[in-house]
Amino acid sequence: MKETELLDPKNGSFPCNHISLEMNYPRSKGDVESFLWYLYHEGVEVMIGKNGEWYIVVKGKCKQLKGGKCLVAKRQPIQCLQHGDEPRSIKSISKFHFETELEILLYIKEHRPALFKKLHAKTKKIAITGKAEPKPKKANAKKVVLDPEHECSSCDTCCTYLNIVADRPSDEDDVNELLWYINHKNCDINHDEDGGWSILFKAKCELLGQNGLCSIYERRPTVCKTFSSNVCHGDDFQKSVKMGFPDEKSLLVYLSKKRPGLYKKLSPKMKKIGKTK
Repeated sequence: MKETELLDPKNGSFPCNHISLEMNYPRSKGDVESFLWYLYHEGVEVMIGKNGEWYIVVKGKCKQLKGGKCLVAKRQPIQCLQHGDEPRSIKSISKFHFETELEILLYIKEHRPALFKKLHAKTKKIAITGKAEPKPKKANAKKVVLDPEHECSSCDTCCTYLNIVADRPSDEDDVNELLWYINHKNCDINHDEDGGWSILFKAKCELLGQNGLCSIYERRPTVCKTFSSNVCHGDDFQKSVKMGFPDEKSLLVYLSKKRPGLYKKLSPKMKKIGKTK
């Protein structure tokens, strides 16, 4: 197969069309709810690998593809190389693959019955009846008017992204991994005022109803319950971000100025991108 054919997204999902992140094995109600929370977001799926590892998979075509060719082929991060030369579909590299809440709940019910019993009654009902939760129809939804002083009356930012903690980069491999994330559509790297690093995926929750209200509020996952309506996460999140990196150059320029010791360790090709005029 020619290189142009090999990298054509039509020939496979990996490594150019998705970001996969290995997650902890679900052992509690909260763990299961976290995976459900991921699935509620647009373009997010859950996968169990051949060896039993659990992953979330976020759809997002690599921005370094042009005409079927990889523009960074000579400096590909390990995340690209580990998938091998042959592009593959999710199903071909997974033991189980879940695209919907119903699918993962049926798996938990069959393979983890003790854990299934701990879930919210309305959540278990979905697997018991085999009927998926209908997505809210905004056009037909009854309009709800909130108190203007309520933070959620004009903002649903907390339900339109996935923010996952990342390690502070300490060597070239770490920087390469961050660049790999940045190179995918709808994915940014953020550095907050407390020195923390995170990966932000722009993915709206599909269970938001009229005015951005949650359509499953009663059985919403624990991760949602931890958000307090006393604080606007839309405004506060933006304020807490010290630096946002939407592309390779922005991150490398930052490292050249703020982390010169680390920047010196990078390859000449990477440092060339970070040079400013």
